[in-house]
Amino acid sequence: MVIALIMSASCGGIGAIPAAQSTTQVAFLNAADVQGAVEAAATSVSEPLVIAVVDRVGNILAIYRKAGAPAMAIGNFGKPVMANELAVGLARTAAFFSNNQASAAVMSLSSS
Repeated sequence: MVIALIMSASCGGIGAIPAAQSTTQVAFLNAADVQGAVEAAATSVSEPLVIAVVDRVGNILAIYRKAGAPAMAIGNFGKPVMANELAVGLARTAAFFSNNQASAAVMSLSSS
């Protein structure tokens, strides 16, 4: 019991509840915004790759495969994975670490 109280006190568990923070309204992207982002990414890189765009919660908004993009890519621990899945996973990871001040969508580029 004593240990629980000490841990609770050291973690800020005892005291007043902090006031709720205000959040910033975020504009959603429309289809033209997503298409423009994909086109800009595709034209900025000459290598064949897969482009994935997701929103902040990880919903897939677009997956684009440039001509010649490999079907498989090297994922975690050097294991081959589907390039589409890798691109979506990277985009979702970036979205997870985004903040309210960042763009409403996150893109990820994947190549082998």
